[in-house]
Amino acid sequence: MVSSVSVERSTKGKPDSLEIKFSVNRVFPYQEVRAFLNGKEVGLFSYRTSDNYIRANGTEVLPAYQKHGIGQSLWAAVIKKHNPKGITVCTVTEAGTKFVKKLSKIYPHLDWDLW
Repeated sequence: MVSSVSVERSTKGKPDSLEIKFSVNRVFPYQEVRAFLNGKEVGLFSYRTSDNYIRANGTEVLPAYQKHGIGQSLWAAVIKKHNPKGITVCTVTEAGTKFVKKLSKIYPHLDWDLW
């Protein structure tokens, strides 16, 4: 499954195309969704699904592309695809905690287990 959204990133004022691609990690038991901006991979969200919950493993966006909605677009694609009852996530950074709290406000209908 591939879905596309637009993200304002161009210095010329034109939106660049952000492509979201789902895949299965063949080494670890995780599903992955990757973000490509103009063909360049700029983000990754790794997760598992279990009992109608998403169990987040990690979200990474290249530093030059952070704060442009790419991480949020990755999460939105996963939530839309799986329509979970809730999400379990462990954060290890202050920025990660802030990001997940922002997501919990965007998706208040989900049961959030943040630790």
